[in-house]
Amino acid sequence: CSICNRCILNMDHHCPWINNCVGFYNRKFFIQLLSYVYLSLVVVVFFTIPELYHRFVELTQDDDLTNKTLYAVTSVILGMAFCMSVLLLCTLTN
Repeated sequence: CSICNRCILNMDHHCPWINNCVGFYNRKFFIQLLSYVYLSLVVVVFFTIPELYHRFVELTQDDDLTNKTLYAVTSVILGMAFCMSVLLLCTLTN
């Protein structure tokens, strides 16, 4: 590896996320890590969609300004988390 200056058996690449080379002995664990990340992102997307819908319905029906402000701020935070999860999900599937 040009980054580690070590010889790696059947080297695939040097991964900056785990700060290690992916090769013959740890490829299984790297694929397992990617699978768990993918699964957790699917769970986040799956459980965020109904919550965002519920918050949108609450925002359109409630007349109290304090509740609307609180719901708007938390909805933006949830929306950002949802968008980042979808972006990561699309990145992992390509």
